[in-house]
Amino acid sequence: GTQGDGIYLVASKEEALRRMQTAKLDSAILQEYIARPLLIDGYKFDIRVYVLILSLEPLRLLICKEGLVRVCSQKYALPDRHNIHKTAMHLTNFSVNKTS
Repeated sequence: GTQGDGIYLVASKEEALRRMQTAKLDSAILQEYIARPLLIDGYKFDIRVYVLILSLEPLRLLICKEGLVRVCSQKYALPDRHNIHKTAMHLTNFSVNKTS
């Protein structure tokens, strides 16, 4: 999705298919959820490092000095039926967390 729109946490393939049918979607991108992620002070995060590959043989890279870290705005808890809807706990997407 764009700006967090269309991002859902689902517990099963069947639930994903139901959501796709409800939204009348022909395709979707699915990712496996990491249930026990690394945390910073109890918050989920992700890190982006930007790399330009100049050559594979020999391997030559340029690594940007700047990167990006995104942090959830709610403390993490293992996903269950009581909190799976709390996207600000489970997704590091900026648009999801900016209003939390």
